[in-house]
Amino acid sequence: MKDLHQYKQRLETASRKIQNSSTICEENKKLAEQFKDWNALRSTSTSRQYRYLSSLKQILEHNDFRLDNLKEDEESKRKIHKVLGQIENSEYYSKDCSAKTKMEYKSAIKRLLEFHELSSKPEESPLLPQGFKAYVPEKDKKRTDPNDLPTPRTMLKHLLR
Repeated sequence: MKDLHQYKQRLETASRKIQNSSTICEENKKLAEQFKDWNALRSTSTSRQYRYLSSLKQILEHNDFRLDNLKEDEESKRKIHKVLGQIENSEYYSKDCSAKTKMEYKSAIKRLLEFHELSSKPEESPLLPQGFKAYVPEKDKKRTDPNDLPTPRTMLKHLLR
């Protein structure tokens, strides 16, 4: 199958950007490379690998603490809670993130905990807050009202302008 969205190239570019970043410590660079390889071994799709790695890049560039030595202790719990707070407050961007974007970051954190073998069910990890969810609840999903969509006639009108 052809890689229409060039996810292999995007994945390698994201990996290279992490390795060349002056704001990410060497231990976290090594972690990112191992995390990338681990996801590939788990037959994770290239697009999903890219999403996890690009989320991890934002997290690593925004924090000066190491995430390569997570374990079931209070320091690791504090780090994870700090990152989750940053995600909720959209601190990685200049504008508020959508619920879907926040879910993608949380999903990367969940996968990172699995990588560290802290839980086979990461949502049950003692490092995560009780009730942690890495998905967008149905009630928070924004739906497009079909009545708000343009009709074929309206689209044709815009195209012929």
